[in-house]
This record gives sequence, C-alpha cells and structure tokens, in this order.
Amino acid sequence: MKQTWDEDLAEHRVDGTAVDIDGNVIPTLARMRYDERQQFWETDNFSTYFTYDIEKENITNKILVGYDATRWERKIGAGFLRARRYLTVDGGQANFDASNPGNFQQMTVDGVTMPVPAVPHFNLENPFNGARNTTGYNLAELSIPANLTTSSGIYIQNQFKIGKFSALVNLRYEWFSDIFNYEGDEQEFKTSAFVPRIGLTYEVTNAISVYATYLEGFQPHTNTVSLSPTAEGFFWSASPSRFDPLESSLVEIGAKGEFFNGKVFANLAIFDITQKNILLGDTYDLDNLSTRGEQRSRGFEMDISGYVSPNFQLTASYGFTDTEIAEDAVEEFIGERIGGAPQHNANFWGRYDFMNTTLKGIGIGFGAQYVDERFTWYNPTYSIDRVLLPSYTVFDAAVYYKPNNTGIQLTLKLNNLFNKTYWLGGLNPSRLGPGAPRNVLLNATYKF
Repeated sequence: MKQTWDEDLAEHRVDGTAVDIDGNVIPTLARMRYDERQQFWETDNFSTYFTYDIEKENITNKILVGYDATRWERKIGAGFLRARRYLTVDGGQANFDASNPGNFQQMTVDGVTMPVPAVPHFNLENPFNGARNTTGYNLAELSIPANLTTSSGIYIQNQFKIGKFSALVNLRYEWFSDIFNYEGDEQEFKTSAFVPRIGLTYEVTNAISVYATYLEGFQPHTNTVSLSPTAEGFFWSASPSRFDPLESSLVEIGAKGEFFNGKVFANLAIFDITQKNILLGDTYDLDNLSTRGEQRSRGFEMDISGYVSPNFQLTASYGFTDTEIAEDAVEEFIGERIGGAPQHNANFWGRYDFMNTTLKGIGIGFGAQYVDERFTWYNPTYSIDRVLLPSYTVFDAAVYYKPNNTGIQLTLKLNNLFNKTYWLGGLNPSRLGPGAPRNVLLNATYKF
C-alpha cells in the first residue's frame, strides 16, 4: 500500500501569553505565531502472512507466521517560513527576557510599554478572526532536511484452545533504520528488539471468563516526531532516533461476564503500565529534546451495560488510575502524577423508551461524565510549574423518536445541559483545550 502526503500550510495560532516590558502578563492579549510550511511525504507498506490451523476434538491450534515492512520518506526541498515571539533590536526573534529589555524593540499601547511581537497580538477583548496581512512580518526561513525511515518485522504466533483454556503467544522481532538529512550529510541510526505478547483466558462458566495479558512495546523515535504534541517542531535540527526507543510494558488481569440471558454485560480490569524513554520537547530551546526516564500507571476499570428492563437501558463505568513519574530530567517532577491523567473518572448514560399507546416510539436519555483534576501533559524544562486543571461534571440529555415500521430514528441531543465551563486538557500551560459550551445535535439514522 502506498500513501502520499502533500502539505502546503499557512496558519496563525496562539503561541503563549503576552507580556509587558517588565515581564508581567497582559491578560487581555495573547501572543501569536505565523507559519508557512511545505513538505511532501511518501509512505510504502508491505505485509504478508501464512496461517496453519489444527483442530482435534476439544483442541484448536492456529499458527501464524508473518512479515511486514514500512518505508517513510520526506522528500528534498521541504522548508518553512516563521514569525514568532518578540523582535530583537538586531532584527532577530527571541523569547522576551525581562532582565534585558534593552535587547528588544519596544512599543507603547494604551499607556503600556511592551516588547514588539513578531506577529501582532490577538486581542481577547476585541477578537478578530479574519484574514491578516502578512507582508510586513519578519519571517525567518528554515529548511527541513530530507529523511528516510525504514522498519521491518517478522513474527510467529500460536493461538490455541484446550477445553475451557485458551492462549495466544506471539513473538516479534523488529529492526529499524532512520537516516537524517537523507542524500545529504547523512546521519544514520539503527536499532532492533524482540517484542513478546502473551494472553491467557479461562472460561469459569458459560457466562464468565477471566483473562491475563502481558505485552511489551517498542517504538523508535523517528523523524515523524513532528506529529507528537510533546515534541512538535524539532524535526529540522537532528534525528530524534539518537535517543533510546520508547519502551513499554502492560500487565493486565480481568474478568468479563454476561448475565440475565445476555441482557447485561460487565467487565473488570486491573492494569499496570510502564513506559520508558518518553520523548519530550523544550518549547523554549527549539534545538533541544529530552526523554523522561520512566513513568508508571496502575489502576482498575469497570463497566456495566445492558437492559434493566425491556425498555430501560443503562451504561455506567468507573476508572481509577494511580500514576507516577519515576525518572525525569527535572528532579521536581519525580514522584508527581503524569500529566493528562485524572485519578478518577466515571460516566453513565440511561435511556428509557415509553411503552404506552400515547407516547410509544418516544424515548428519553440522560447521562453525565465526571473527570477528576489533572495536570497539563508536559512542561518546558525552563518552567516546572504545571497547571492543575480542575475536575468537572458535565450532564447531557436526549429525546428519541422512532416512527413505527419505518426503520428511522431521530435523536435530539443536548450536550453540556447546564452550560458548564470546563477544560478537557492541555498540552502545556499556554495551550489548554476548553470543553464545548451547551450545544444541540440532531441526528437521523435509518436501518435497512
């Protein structure tokens, strides 16, 4: 399979908070950045496998052997123009340093002296979202080196079942190459790894099964790192493959069951996840990347869904996660919770369909989602004060209508019923994601 990706981008976006000449935040202004970027990618994928099945009485055995490969290339000639941060007196662009204000061009607006931004600030009190004239921007030109990334893997898998016991055992070997500045002053990085996967299941009864899973993960840091929000913008300086690959492991045990003749389903899982060498970027120093040594997540999840009665359907879930940063270049982060990970989260949704003659075909739904407080995902190394986003509970409601013998269902859903202001999450302290305000969605479905 072949894929191509042609990017021709021009965008303005928020780049952080605006400050005055003393370094104080100006709450009515947001700093902006502007980028023009062009690049072309080609990706080729190949996969093949062979299977062999063995069946004898109460024993089944499926053997799988396979090979897959991927080739990703960024073509020569990619580059971009950029304006961001503040203008220096020598015509450059830099983060503002309040201890050296004389190094920056200055202006006074409404009695406030501030450094001159490379891109005019966004006024939160008088927002303008139209087209902007960019001809006056002091654009810095940067080239994006061509890159070539190849990976291959061979694997063997055996999936078998003996009576009530079944298992899946998989062993994969991967090898990887990453060439930075392809067909130029090349820098090549190679790595390889064995990656095992084991899954066990036992049918306790016809309705209840228990299982155990062990997985390992292996992911080299490639030149596609520019797609990662925690390391955006570092793909032109050096290959991220110079860092040790991302390694992960998962241990999970759980149970699944169905009750009341298949009307109600329930799941319970206890997990332990470890990740090592998580690639992070320093948004202050564009040529700097680092890795977090190790982080862990332990917890459990449970959910139940089904019909309490023929016309009353309920879905509910709850999750608890205890996370910890075990190793990090920033000592203050060690022992702290992982960004973006709430300790508690829960949701439910119920639907009731009226059965009497007058309201037949009409149903109502009501539900809620609760998310506990959590930190922003990551922080630049020069600012270790993470933002703790508050917990929130959002309620939704719906009305359903199914005309008899038509196969049609109309759904009118009111999201964020009480118009709660909340934050879904945040990449860093200056890039937060607000939740949607109250909104209405009308949906129509037809079943053939």
